[in-house]
Amino acid sequence: MTQKTAATSITAPRDAGKQLALFRPLTILEWLPDETLYSLVARLHYLSGFRRESTTSNVLFGHPRAGLRHDFQHSVSEFERRTDGSLGSAEQILLSHTILPFFLCFSDREFSSDFIRSLADGYWDSSTLGRPFITGSTRGCNPLKACPACIKHDQETYGVAYWHRSHQFPGVWLCAVHDSLLMTVLASDSQSAKYKLRLPKMADLQGSSFETDSISMADGRRTFLRILRDSIHQATDDYSSLQVSSSSVVALFAIGAQEKGLTNSNGRLHIKRMGESYLDFISPIAGLTEFSEFLGHGDVTVSELARLLRGSPRRTHPLRYIFISLWLFGDFSTFRERLISRTTQHF
Repeated sequence: MTQKTAATSITAPRDAGKQLALFRPLTILEWLPDETLYSLVARLHYLSGFRRESTTSNVLFGHPRAGLRHDFQHSVSEFERRTDGSLGSAEQILLSHTILPFFLCFSDREFSSDFIRSLADGYWDSSTLGRPFITGSTRGCNPLKACPACIKHDQETYGVAYWHRSHQFPGVWLCAVHDSLLMTVLASDSQSAKYKLRLPKMADLQGSSFETDSISMADGRRTFLRILRDSIHQATDDYSSLQVSSSSVVALFAIGAQEKGLTNSNGRLHIKRMGESYLDFISPIAGLTEFSEFLGHGDVTVSELARLLRGSPRRTHPLRYIFISLWLFGDFSTFRERLISRTTQHF
């Protein structure tokens, strides 16, 4: 089956020259279900016949690299203009076809608005918007992930395999449709690999440490990953209700720790008891490469957790907040409802 197209054509910039004008007659593709912006740009690149990814990005975004990162694109307002808005507004695209909403959770609305505006209207300056906010002070790798069953289904149904947004959120390692383990693009440290447009192919993918680890996926690990996946998707789908200050989140965590019996009589955290409880909670995924930068190891994990629960002003990766919410409140829905109730009362 051929790839679906819509009737709108790309508006090439006046000063783009003859090479860029080649893109003018190319019809815009429709969004495929759950497709990322990066995936759509990759499909357009293959159809354009351009040799360089930078040419495709320059035509679509007015910048040679704006559309080439698989996690965050910038100059999306220019993309909206050059596609005549047929694929949605810049904000709609960022919120529905990138992983951005996940990173808007647990951040105040002013910061979120600035972040959206930066990605839509110009270059994302990680020094001003806070790279640690995106990476959680980790190396910041959000690997491209794909489900083998989805690849097969998409090729048979749409004539092309593409990148699913629901697979790309940090912490998601099980496909929500097939419940199968996700695979990642073969790692490369080269700078050029970070700005390469590609579509998922089995030959380019590698398995995760889940498949090689000695602990069977039939144990509590798969259950943990399933709960984590569903919690992340829930947070992302309802990110607007979670746009609160980190101090509000930490205040609720403090209440949860007290309710869980993890504080002394004077209300202070009982570090030993807290550490034992948290390490036991994350034991199904402890030691896995995919989570090592978020969880740390032993004493390091407990130290970071204690600092966060004491109200550290340092920005924290949303995935860490989700881990803690599941640990203290049992499920994400309960945590979310209590957070909304608490912030509404204090509004």
